[in-house]
Amino acid sequence: MKKVVGLGDMICGLNAPGYLKLIQTDRFDVFYTGAEANVLAALSYMNVPTDFVTRLPDNDIAKAAVANLRKYGLGTSHIATGGSRMAVMFVETGAAQRSSKVVFDRYNTGVCGMKPSHFDWDGIFDNADTIVISGITPALSPDAATTTLYAAEEARKRGVFVSCDINYRASLWSYEDCRIYMEKILPYIDQFIINEDHAKKILGVSAPGDCYQENGLLNDDGCDIVAKEISGRYGPGTVALTRRLTISASDTVWGAMICENGRPYHSRMYSIHVVGRIGAGDAFAAGLIYSRMNGFDPQKKTDFATACGVLKHSISMDFNLVSASEALELAENRDYGRVNR
Repeated sequence: MKKVVGLGDMICGLNAPGYLKLIQTDRFDVFYTGAEANVLAALSYMNVPTDFVTRLPDNDIAKAAVANLRKYGLGTSHIATGGSRMAVMFVETGAAQRSSKVVFDRYNTGVCGMKPSHFDWDGIFDNADTIVISGITPALSPDAATTTLYAAEEARKRGVFVSCDINYRASLWSYEDCRIYMEKILPYIDQFIINEDHAKKILGVSAPGDCYQENGLLNDDGCDIVAKEISGRYGPGTVALTRRLTISASDTVWGAMICENGRPYHSRMYSIHVVGRIGAGDAFAAGLIYSRMNGFDPQKKTDFATACGVLKHSISMDFNLVSASEALELAENRDYGRVNR
């Protein structure tokens, strides 16, 4: 099987134990994360070869992060060395009506200074099927934005499939800055993942007023209109919308739809009791990539990718450690949630 490449940042996560608030805790559980690394970890767990591309400092924290990637089978031979620090993320897990909280410290990190010249692109794209990028990396610095666009351009030249999740972060850039950049890179993207809120606020794409439900979310027809408009305007052959109705920090309703070659496909909506919400979108992206690489038809692709995102809600930390067979069981409505003996 060909490999999947991911270009992005690597973060040292510090999680307040249990449901402690950041102001309460005197210790943290350490983990390592990053949107593109999360996608690759999920794929690696499903036995897809992967290769992570980033730039990290030469220190023991970065070495621990790389060791963690290797633990889950990610390729690390194209990680450049540079900069003096890596990003840090402090996490407070919410419960009931108290929201989860994430505090980032990610400026002037190694990836902020990465340039196209730091990497061997021939080696990176050798035997590559797909490259994973997101809207997070270009928001970090002008150099990171240039490198992300360069990677997408090189992938297009080489016939490598490009998957991008907009992953908008208000703490990193404005809606307008995100729109300007996305309009530059979208012509190189084959698969684009967004939600209805960001489609409206960043790309200015929305459905007629009668498509909105009492809960404020778009109905199926509205999602179809938005996805088709994005595909027609910018060119991605696949546009996916994730759909979430937040009941509380502990409970949510979640699903997705994709528009492939102008035709919409919808998953069912799942009621979920949340263990770990962060990384669900990355798990969904991994499910879409796995599905395409394994020749799933569009409806099965939609159901499988959604099942990957749903199951991520049951796993602490950010990597979706779910096998393809486990996701298929849920997607196909077979036995799930029981004790397997």
